Amino acid sequence: MQSVGSIHEGFGSQQNDYTSPKKKKKVCEVEKDKLPFEVQEEIECLYEFVPEVQQHFVVTNKIGEGTFSSVFLARLKHYPDVDQLFALKHIIPTSHPSRIEGELQCLQEIG
Repeated sequence: MQSVGSIHEGFGSQQNDYTSPKKKKKVCEVEKDKLPFEVQEEIECLYEFVPEVQQHFVVTNKIGEGTFSSVFLARLKHYPDVDQLFALKHIIPTSHPSRIEGELQCLQEIG
C-alpha cells in the first residue's frame, strides 16, 4: 500500500452527500451486509494481507479496480469526527516490479 489521498481534492467548497453537515449518517457508511458479497470478501482480504489498513482505517466500499490494483473508499478509524474520505490503492504484488515502480512514481507525482 503506497499512497493514501483525499478523494475530495480539487473540488473546492462544493458540497456533496459525503460531507454535507446536514446529514447525521455519512453516505459512505454503507452497512457491511448491504455490500455485494464479493466486495465484502475483498475488503476482508485487504485487511488480512495489509493489517496496517485495519489499524488506521475503516474500509467502506470498493470504488475501482484495474489490472494491477484495486481502490477502496475508507475513513479514519480513530477520528470518527473527521469527515474526509480516503482512496486506498492496493497494488497487487504479483505485478511486474517495473510496473509497480511506474505506478508508484505516478501516484507520487499527483500527490
